[in-house]
Amino acid sequence: MSKFKKVYTLAQIKADPRVEDAFSEMGNMEDGKLDYWVNLKEGYICQSMGCSVIHEQTISRCAGLLNNDVVEGKE
Repeated sequence: MSKFKKVYTLAQIKADPRVEDAFSEMGNMEDGKLDYWVNLKEGYICQSMGCSVIHEQTISRCAGLLNNDVVEGKE
């Protein structure tokens, strides 16, 4: 069971104690959609991405990974 409160919004992701920084940026200029980036603090890793950065096309996907896939560990 996780000791962290589940997150659902970009504001909640930014406030999570495991997160160093979170932001959006324009992705593919042809479709005009945003990409979302979540940089984890040192000591945390996203297991499925194998690193300390989450990069997804939706906030929901970022939140899902942060809620279910981020663990303490080394890159």
